[in-house]
Amino acid sequence: VLPDALKTNCARCNERQKEIAKKMVNHIQKYKPDLWEELTNHFDPHRQYIEQFKDFLSNQ
Repeated sequence: VLPDALKTNCARCNERQKEIAKKMVNHIQKYKPDLWEELTNHFDPHRQYIEQFKDFLSNQ
């Protein structure tokens, strides 16, 4: 789910799934930054999608 959400800004997610994804990622970023870094390095090693995903996360 995370790779697709990262690449498409959760385009296939319904509103509830988007809400949950935002909460989950915000929690990981805040409380487990090392894990977030590991996940983004794995799923977006060339940093193609992370900036647009940050915009998606900030639109709450």
